[in-house]
Order: sequence, then structure tokens, then C-alpha cells
Amino acid sequence: QTYSIMFKIGAVNDLLSVFCDYITMQRLLIIPGNLIYLSSGPCSRISARFCFLMFCLQFSTLVYSLYMMLACFAYRLWILRRPAPKIRNLLIIMGLLYIPPAVVGLAAIPPACSAFCTIYYVEPYKRYLTNN
Repeated sequence: QTYSIMFKIGAVNDLLSVFCDYITMQRLLIIPGNLIYLSSGPCSRISARFCFLMFCLQFSTLVYSLYMMLACFAYRLWILRRPAPKIRNLLIIMGLLYIPPAVVGLAAIPPACSAFCTIYYVEPYKRYLTNN
């Protein structure tokens, strides 16, 4: 029963990752010394910042998938010699494993918000802010 909880959490995470992939539909261009990500999905109809946030959310879900694989392997190794852990302990572990990907996802919000504020709140009124 506890392993099925891991499957359910993993399935929700994978579903979110596929949704973000559909929304962004990233295309990667390789230029010597640089990588350029072009979003050609439905997010491009909304805004570049929304595409950036969806890409960061997708990246977070992919990182969490790697942690889930590690946790599933550790769980199978654990139950070979010990009884299955309690559901509460398993949920705590799964929550702790989500902290690093959540930090990655939350770190994307300030750059997107600062660009948003610059474009919509500073640029239109720039002539009033300078002495020119």
C-alpha cells in the first residue's frame, strides 16, 4: 500500500510535467557557446514570462522525477530486510524530497516578475522618470 502512494505521487508529477511540456513545446537551438530555447506552444500566445515559468515548473518536475526514482529504489531495497514504513513516514520523506525542486521552481518567479514590472510599469513611464 505504501508503494502505491509513491506511484500516485509520481503519476501526478509526471502528468504535471507532460502538461508543462505541452504548454511550452520547447525547441532547442544550439549556437556555439550558447543554447537558445524557443517556446512554440500555447504559452507563446500568452507571454514570454508565462513560457519561462512553465519551463521552470517543468524542470522542477523532471528533477523531482529523478528523486522519485531514487526513493523508489531505496524503498525496494528497504523492504527486502525490514517491514514497510508507515504511510505517514513515507509522505514526510516524499515531501522532503520535493524541497530542492520547489526551490528551483520558486527561484524562477523573481526574474519573471522583475521583467514583468519593468515592461509594464517602468517602460511606459520612463519619460516621466528621466530628465530628458
